[in-house]
Amino acid sequence: MVLERGFKSWAERTSINLRTDLGLRPFEPLLPAQLASYLEVHLCTPLDIPGIPQNVLDQLLKHDPSGWSGVSIQRFGRALVIYNPEHSSGRQSNDIMHELAHLILDHKPTDHRNPFSGRVARDAQFQPAARGGSGLACRVLAVAQGCSRAFREGWTHRTTNCRQVWC
Repeated sequence: MVLERGFKSWAERTSINLRTDLGLRPFEPLLPAQLASYLEVHLCTPLDIPGIPQNVLDQLLKHDPSGWSGVSIQRFGRALVIYNPEHSSGRQSNDIMHELAHLILDHKPTDHRNPFSGRVARDAQFQPAARGGSGLACRVLAVAQGCSRAFREGWTHRTTNCRQVWC
């Protein structure tokens, strides 16, 4: 994945600024729910959405739970992230941060026509600029500068969000 020059530095600064706005030091854990609340983004699972047919819930959560991770939706000035509750808590954190990064980066979905069915699907992943969602999500979960300082001060990966997440 090739990112625009300067993207990682921008993502690092953005992550530090978000933490500062929330009263956190650069190496302190930033929970996805904290960031979502700050950004006024509602978090939910398919189970929280009224009117989804049972066969769709079964497909998403029982038959193919590894087939999807999350989706971000913006409509009428409001934002929503739907995430997969069947994934581990660590994976859910990454998935939610990834979707929040798409919203922060103001990524627009792209239309794709299925050549077999003719149906149109919207997907931001195929848009080259959208690939930055993972890079920003990584930096928001663990700021490189903050992690380096935390380890020098004796903090461990158990007391910070610092793990092997360098992107």
